[in-house]
Amino acid sequence: MKEPGSISVILITFGRAAMLKACLESLAAAKTPEVVEVVAALNGQDPETSGLLRACAAGYDFLKVLELPQMCRGEARNAAFKAARGTWLCFLDDDTEVPADYFS
Repeated sequence: MKEPGSISVILITFGRAAMLKACLESLAAAKTPEVVEVVAALNGQDPETSGLLRACAAGYDFLKVLELPQMCRGEARNAAFKAARGTWLCFLDDDTEVPADYFS
């Protein structure tokens, strides 16, 4: 069920664990009550990124991890969209670092 006035951030990732970690750290610092979740979809088998996402999910209660079989980027975005519960979607690349006031 969609939560009125809420934001889901959607990230598609593969093979860029260091950049993804910086992205997630910036999202954690910028999070507001409206940001109900970050849906991180791992697009294919990538043990390093999978391990990072599992470790981050333990520390970030807003992080929802999807491990997908490798597919085209559009299909991965659609899978993440279907898993999102926010009424507003914010699609970001995994190498993005947002400023602290991004969602304000």
